[in-house]
Amino acid sequence: ARLFLMFVSSPESQMEWSDEGIIGAYRFVLRFWSMVNESKKIKCRTGKLETRDLLMRARLHSAIKNVTETMESFRFNLTIGSLMELLNGMQKYAEDCHRDVMAESLEALTAMLSPFAPHVCEEAWGLLGRKGFVSLAKWPAADETLIDRRLEMMEELVEATKADIREVIKIVGRQPKSVSIYAAPLWKYAVYSEILEHAKKESDVKAMLKAVMQMPAARQQGRHAAVFAEKLAKDARMLKGALSQDDELKALEGARQELEKLFSCSVKIMKAESSGSLKALRAEPGKPGIEVE
Repeated sequence: ARLFLMFVSSPESQMEWSDEGIIGAYRFVLRFWSMVNESKKIKCRTGKLETRDLLMRARLHSAIKNVTETMESFRFNLTIGSLMELLNGMQKYAEDCHRDVMAESLEALTAMLSPFAPHVCEEAWGLLGRKGFVSLAKWPAADETLIDRRLEMMEELVEATKADIREVIKIVGRQPKSVSIYAAPLWKYAVYSEILEHAKKESDVKAMLKAVMQMPAARQQGRHAAVFAEKLAKDARMLKGALSQDDELKALEGARQELEKLFSCSVKIMKAESSGSLKALRAEPGKPGIEVE
């Protein structure tokens, strides 16, 4: 009940009782307890950290920062929301995790959840092999050098790609034998970056297009580059930072096994330049081309 009350209340609004909310809070605590209780059975890797490990660590320290800030400003509903998101990420990460990162994540989550669910967190603290009381333990400290926006964007790309694959499969109407994912042609990243940079200084579409078409990479593409640049320039103020082609490929390659398991088929990941597929040519930065066979 304490967890529910903190989740539905905020300094700006009155609390509204909800049976569904109570059930949701209870399920969250059960998921947390189950993860801690089963943690010793999780098969974790050791050795060098992989991209997914660095991403989980970045997510963890971002959560620690958000939880600390929202607690200090008494926005407990946002605090608990961050804890729920962290647990969701940890459950996915547990499928292929590094021992040290998982241990750090479990300990930090237990400590941050303890003000809202003290009894279960004290039990969890003991199961994790920690001595003393979690209520007296040092509060986790966010290491902002580990919070990497690039890694977070890589995760967002993977999640968006999953959603796009689901949509394509829905349209095709059958279980795929394989899925091909194409990172956009390299020249599109150069054009995207140029438009994004100009958008910080001006909003004149013609000026942006002129600057883009002076780029060798864009001139080689001719009309294709002009059309793509004009499309971006019209909504330039809405553009966000983009990953490089290499980072997109790295993110997708790192998620290959997860994607194959999720969609029960083989998954191929490649540069658009490696294929003559129309889907490959239409791929854009942040929105890979997807082909289902």
